[in-house]
Amino acid sequence: MGHRKILFLPFLLFAFLFLCACSKSSNTNIKSGSTLSEESPGFRLFPIEEVMEESTTFLDYGKEWAFYVKTDGTLVQLMYTHTDEGVEHEGVLDTLKSTYLLSLDDAAGLKPFENMMGCDGFIFKYESEEGGCVFDFYRVMNDEITKIASCKGDMYHTDLDNDGQTEIICSNGASGHFNLFWVDENSQAHECYLNETTREFLGLSSLSHLTLDIPTERAAIMTFFPDHAELNFENVDWSSVFLFEKIRVTSHGDVGRKLDSNLM
Repeated sequence: MGHRKILFLPFLLFAFLFLCACSKSSNTNIKSGSTLSEESPGFRLFPIEEVMEESTTFLDYGKEWAFYVKTDGTLVQLMYTHTDEGVEHEGVLDTLKSTYLLSLDDAAGLKPFENMMGCDGFIFKYESEEGGCVFDFYRVMNDEITKIASCKGDMYHTDLDNDGQTEIICSNGASGHFNLFWVDENSQAHECYLNETTREFLGLSSLSHLTLDIPTERAAIMTFFPDHAELNFENVDWSSVFLFEKIRVTSHGDVGRKLDSNLM
């Protein structure tokens, strides 16, 4: 009997990995179709191709702000200039130390956005050393510049709590695993690992591992026990999960990650 249990565990692990691959394939199909399932009309795919094609290396915000990508042969830097009472100040928002970027065409660029996470700003797009592109969202608000999200992989934006401002969900390169970025009523940006928050929302054991499918609002749940493993599927209401996360942050302090320390 013990020998059968040992043989059974690899089979369940294979099944779980197969489901992860299916989830990745499903997300790819959704992207190419450019439409989402009717079950989740609120989830909109982030226009990655548009940002890739139309990004520039310089953005001019009139007489007050300007942002640009600067290279000096060894570093790639995201720079700003801010004019205050006729005096121009220059500074660095981010520095990329991977010199391989310098040899790639359009490896880094900027694109404005509107009404994302309740604010306007720009996206700093660059290619990561591991492959794929990273999209850093910067908020431009009065005299402050803050980074409010950093994403790669499958990305969605949606209004989970129907308050008129969007949240951002992205896989950060790991199929079936997602991070949620949101802004509270004080304009503070937060990040949480959505898989862990969903696991706690469903009241699952810490031995449970979740693979999420955002558009279909389902989770594949693999729970490991000392002598066996169980695979189950659960429908998930992401709006309720988001409310659970907001209450947790408000009631117990920010157990997630705060993103928007002022950069300027």
